Amino acid sequence: MFGWSRLTEASERQQAYVVSMLGSGGAGVLFLGWTVGDGASWWGLLAVEAVLAVPFGLALRAYRAGIYVSRTGVRVRTLVRTRSVAWGEVVEIDSGPYRRIDRPDDPRRSDAIFLVLRSGERVRTPVRILNPTLGGKASGPLYERRDIQRFKAQLRDRIRS
Repeated sequence: MFGWSRLTEASERQQAYVVSMLGSGGAGVLFLGWTVGDGASWWGLLAVEAVLAVPFGLALRAYRAGIYVSRTGVRVRTLVRTRSVAWGEVVEIDSGPYRRIDRPDDPRRSDAIFLVLRSGERVRTPVRILNPTLGGKASGPLYERRDIQRFKAQLRDRIRS
């Protein structure tokens, strides 16, 4: 499966992750660059940059979270996992609670897109409906309800073709 294109454009939050990590990493380099007095301090600078590489890697991964499609299948990319599924295995596109513990009447509930596979397995995507009651507490690829409906329609069209 190759030739992947992103179905879900990066949300503003996802873009902010990368910008904030670039900013903090750049500030760390500048700060340590000003404090370097002798050659031994360069090792400290290198150590700090190695430590900053982990959160930057996570921010980059968070930026890339979403749904990708190709001619042969669909790819779900989350913060910690990427899963590719052939179109022939996907039987339905559904939505439901992002977390298993969410109740239908919970005002903090945020529904996500799910791929329903031929085996009956439901693959949760990180793509969720923006719930205004969460305010700034939610993270990840959050979209308006109309965008989620558009993504689901595009996926359903791919299944039928």
